[in-house]
Amino acid sequence: MCKLFFFKAFGQNFQVYILHASLINCLLTIATFYILKNFNLNIYQCFFYSFCFAILGYTTSGTLYVDHHSSLLCLLAVYCLIMALKTDKKKFLIFLPVVLGLAFLTKSAPSVYVFFSVSLILILYIFIKKRFNWLLYLTFSSLSFIIIILLFFDFTNIKLENFFDQYILFPSSIGKNRIAELNFLSGDIIFDYKFIYISFIPLLLVTLLDVIKSKKNIFNENFFFFLSFLLLILSLVIHQINTRNQEFIFFLIPVLCAFSSIFIYNYEIRYKKYFSFFLLLFCLFVTSKYHLRFNDERRFHEMSKINFDLSVNAKKIDKKLSGLKWITPIFPNSPEEEIKFLREIIGVLNAENNEAMVMSNYSFLSLIINKNLHSPSRWYIPNGAAYPIQNNKYFDEYKNFLIDLITRKKISVIYIISPVKVDELYRYVSKDCFEEDKTIADVKKLLIKDCSYFKRPI
Repeated sequence: MCKLFFFKAFGQNFQVYILHASLINCLLTIATFYILKNFNLNIYQCFFYSFCFAILGYTTSGTLYVDHHSSLLCLLAVYCLIMALKTDKKKFLIFLPVVLGLAFLTKSAPSVYVFFSVSLILILYIFIKKRFNWLLYLTFSSLSFIIIILLFFDFTNIKLENFFDQYILFPSSIGKNRIAELNFLSGDIIFDYKFIYISFIPLLLVTLLDVIKSKKNIFNENFFFFLSFLLLILSLVIHQINTRNQEFIFFLIPVLCAFSSIFIYNYEIRYKKYFSFFLLLFCLFVTSKYHLRFNDERRFHEMSKINFDLSVNAKKIDKKLSGLKWITPIFPNSPEEEIKFLREIIGVLNAENNEAMVMSNYSFLSLIINKNLHSPSRWYIPNGAAYPIQNNKYFDEYKNFLIDLITRKKISVIYIISPVKVDELYRYVSKDCFEEDKTIADVKKLLIKDCSYFKRPI
């Protein structure tokens, strides 16, 4: 939804795509500085940790990435939560459901995990501190957001049943299976995120000391701040492992180092300056390490073994991609050949006068030709993580959705672009419903015939 607003406001091109990610990175960096300053951290340290966050934030991906985007919005939601706990200002309670809602609409996980974590903390705090008036602000904000989203669905003709099936029920079925297989003592969990845990240890130790000292009054503000970050770490680490995808949550390290320093300064600990200095050096080391790995060497999106010296100007594909250097893992040694391939595809699609559907991992094609290509999925992978395949209980729902989309949009031809296989379509609709037509190499053009699968003759 936000991406749609950016394209409508600034035009449809690659620079606007990058602008969206850059502005989110700036927003979270400013929010980090703001919240650290409100916790009375030294202004130089506020700047240092915020700067480190900016380096490890959206920059590791560089472009919009739904898992990354949702996680950053979840962090912003936690910022709203702890500022509400600290200041008792109602504006943060109003922003909180909106930010969580946007995180959920970006991607259901990890936002669902963070939603339950935030809800648990709010319930504890409201009933222990008797802040029952908070429920009014949270309810008002939540209902207002839901009404706006329902109106948006109605305006854009998004069916609620499709939204629930494809966005909530199907992803949750994958998540349940993966969580059931999760081993919390595995090396992936213990060692891959060791720097996150190390940056959190001082905060943990100070909280434990505070709990021991307080005895009866353990539910103080510091305990709720600690709990907020603990549950955020668990949520993002579990999601990171469950996705079995890119690593992107190291932006937590500067934030955790900063709050560890804040907790140390607010507690009677000897040599607190030395602990604080260690955290600064540790954060500098880790930020430099991951900057070199992800920002400089670009070890993201399967690009770690790519020779970037071979990349070419993506303007050769279309002027909307100006400013982008083009090379992909599909054609790692011959980007010019891939560009030639893409230009041929664009020419074919531009010449197509019938209503067409395109099944491809080149999701930007509709932007280039300025035509709705009615793709039923954003990407195509054979393991069933993007859409239900056989033996998934939501297979029939997706099959009905696909057939309804072809029927409702009066699709006459379907293009399937390599590396997507034609079987990704035939698993839902019989191949007898299609007639293969000649087109360019590595592209399947399927003409739709009269078929009992569809509600109307095509």
